Amino acid sequence: MKISTLTLKGFKTIKHLENLEFNENINLFIGANGSGKSNLISFFEMISYIMTDNFQQYIADNGFANTLLYFGSKNTPQIEATIKLTSETSESKYDFRLSHIAGDSLVFAK
Repeated sequence: MKISTLTLKGFKTIKHLENLEFNENINLFIGANGSGKSNLISFFEMISYIMTDNFQQYIADNGFANTLLYFGSKNTPQIEATIKLTSETSESKYDFRLSHIAGDSLVFAK
């Protein structure tokens, strides 16, 4: 399975990214400094940590929740994402929402 689209809200400098489409073989991100390229890659790094049950370690290593939320928790209380995966025979969709909690951390709300 390969990622076909990504919707992402409230992650670092990415306020709202709607249905970013991925090519099947190669993807190239081009943009000005500060446009979110590195933060998009960082999102996939976070997904990797989530998949290996090290999510809280990722949060700690990256400056805690206020650093990961778009302009901090006072402006953005949660991160939301939808990832669509496709193969030749099927399609899957994964949605999740991470909410800010006391102690400057994030937990799965959905």
